[in-house]
Amino acid sequence: MRYGRVQLPEEMVKRVEQVISNNEELGYASIDDFVEDSVRRRLEAVKSRHANILKLLHGPVRCPYCGQPSHTVAIEGERAEVYCQKCGTFETSVRKLKIA
Repeated sequence: MRYGRVQLPEEMVKRVEQVISNNEELGYASIDDFVEDSVRRRLEAVKSRHANILKLLHGPVRCPYCGQPSHTVAIEGERAEVYCQKCGTFETSVRKLKIA
């Protein structure tokens, strides 16, 4: 396996060291273990969010205001523009949308 090097700000390294030493129950043996676990979790979250956005783009969602089926018009960052026949077009947080 090929490994790369990542530089972190000194203050961040100190905070990670404190977390590791003050929370042995977390099971991190080193800063490398902590960083590897953190990056893995972030990659999983990004993948999951991306999958949810694709579902929103290709399927109906429920309006978070009236609960009626609506259609996603656009998603940009954390904002979604949705069209609901009852409420009209509105913007909301992507996280508030429910897949119908």
